[in-house]
Amino acid sequence: FGDGAGAALIGPVPEGRGWIGGKGGSLGNEAECLFVPGGGSARGPEETLSGRERSLYMDGGAVFGFARDTIPVAIRDVCALAGIAPDAIDVLVPHQSNRRILDGAMDTLGWARDDPRLVVNLERFGNTAAASVAIAMDEAARDGRLQPGALVCLVAYGAGISWTAALLRW
Repeated sequence: FGDGAGAALIGPVPEGRGWIGGKGGSLGNEAECLFVPGGGSARGPEETLSGRERSLYMDGGAVFGFARDTIPVAIRDVCALAGIAPDAIDVLVPHQSNRRILDGAMDTLGWARDDPRLVVNLERFGNTAAASVAIAMDEAARDGRLQPGALVCLVAYGAGISWTAALLRW
């Protein structure tokens, strides 16, 4: 894992730009594939301050398969809500967890693994967890990929076996 943080400023935008839509979900029955066992209201910190219960647990194979298979479904679902095809996306900013996951998802989506619309920075920063989409989006803005009017898709997945995708007009 890498380390990072991200933030977004939300405010008025010109007509025709901004939030288009989003869709997400979770598989609560699969939550034990990626979670922190200790803490929370059921078992407070006094019970879990020692040992591995404060550490993230991940069933790597299960999370890999879920993420690889869910990314293209989430992208297609959010595009369907907007009445567009995934090929209309100008910039795709996925969660940056694992290159093999991204490659498998792009194969399923029918995009080339090195498609210039795909923003990937994990080779430089590692998996920055919840900050990865914000960091990658900032890089895309800085390197000129986020041009006014660009259709941007953000897609992420994570703990509790959850996912979300969003479309916005830059």
